[in-house]
Amino acid sequence: MVELVLSIINEALPILDKFVPDQATKIRNEILDLRKQWDAEISKGHKRDDAYLDSLELRIKDIGQLFTTAIKQASLTDKS
Repeated sequence: MVELVLSIINEALPILDKFVPDQATKIRNEILDLRKQWDAEISKGHKRDDAYLDSLELRIKDIGQLFTTAIKQASLTDKS
């Protein structure tokens, strides 16, 4: 599920680049950082820290909120 959410957001970033490039860059950087951390923790196998993975999932929600805000900002920019 994590990968799906991040992939959807990542695929829409080129659209945001046209209207709010600073927000798109911020979101892109957050996604890259989150994926690195997620992959590193998952690769630990049975030694992984599920609490840490839960905290990363919360960050995904934050990224989703940032993405939603950026879309709204882009919508306002497009109407101007």
